[in-house]
Amino acid sequence: IKSMKFPSPKNIFVLLLLIFSAAKNGLTQLKINEILAVNTTTGADPDFGEFSDFVELHNIAGIPVNIGGFTITDNPQQTDKWALPSMVLAPDQYLIIWTDGLDKRPGETAFVPFKNEMATMTSLHANFSLSGDGEYIGIFNDQGNLVDEIHFGVQTSDVSFGISATNASQWLYFGEVSLGAINSIYGSALMESPGEPAFSITEGFYSDPQTLLLSTSEPDAVIRFTFDGTTPNASSPVYSSGIPINISLTIKARIYVEGKMPGEVVTKSYFINENNELPVLSISSSASNLYGFDFGILQNAIKDREVPATIEYFEPQTGERAFLAGVGIRVFGTSIYSLPQRPLSVRFREKYGTDILRYPLFPDKPIPRYSSFLLRNGG
Repeated sequence: IKSMKFPSPKNIFVLLLLIFSAAKNGLTQLKINEILAVNTTTGADPDFGEFSDFVELHNIAGIPVNIGGFTITDNPQQTDKWALPSMVLAPDQYLIIWTDGLDKRPGETAFVPFKNEMATMTSLHANFSLSGDGEYIGIFNDQGNLVDEIHFGVQTSDVSFGISATNASQWLYFGEVSLGAINSIYGSALMESPGEPAFSITEGFYSDPQTLLLSTSEPDAVIRFTFDGTTPNASSPVYSSGIPINISLTIKARIYVEGKMPGEVVTKSYFINENNELPVLSISSSASNLYGFDFGILQNAIKDREVPATIEYFEPQTGERAFLAGVGIRVFGTSIYSLPQRPLSVRFREKYGTDILRYPLFPDKPIPRYSSFLLRNGG
């Protein structure tokens, strides 16, 4: 019988300490899951209503993790730039940190301009912002040890950068973010995207109900659409057969192909048995931007908040669409804005896709270019 040697109690303690240390620094690691460095229209933060940049963290451990004492930074020489509060992340839980420079944590209070009041924060707001030109993001634990980091390059408006849902070692670009959830399967390392869906009927005015057919020649493609003004996403209805248009509607559609970013959104407004003796302007935007109880600009008569929208301008008599553009819209006025029908300011900006409108809005005025115009209600 061969004799066996057992480690001394001191060695057992050292071994257990090493195992515990490995568990703390390994199993409790957070991963940077997704970043959005140029947020123009993709999800406003719930506290301030701003379209802010963000960093999303993911607890990849199989145990809950208290992130108290952990820090996040955009400067590798200042690892303790912003401390995370004491809070527990469940296994597989995601955490959004809004990088808006506001330095606020849940439970703290801050003045919210769009509400014109003090409010209690529900989200994390770091004391720095992300650069669209590219920079560094690092996460450090309560011992000051590096947990995860990323150096990212130049970013594109409303395109996030994150870990592949099927390959944890691969980073992809995503045309739509997945706040607080696993990243989309519609991502691409080269920012590839499919083409646009074909619409069977032209936008405009019709005296009778119509049936709209959508199609694509893209292999393995899925067409998703909306008719409520929102941008189609991976949860929107899948097109399978003709869409009945019995009332005036704005249809938005885009193509999805796994392994690529979502395609460009196609927008077309249809008017059924409507009068077109005057020019018609169709405005479509997410309902939360307009009628949300927290920051909806029409619901709350918020003057200073600008939200993204799509506009289509139709000529009188002929009903032909003269132009389509992405814009920002705001409520305006000194007191007239408090009336039930809000006046709107329509603003053209490069970040929405069009910086200048090149169209003679007023036939009797020799002005061919506009950076904004007003839609005023009768006072």
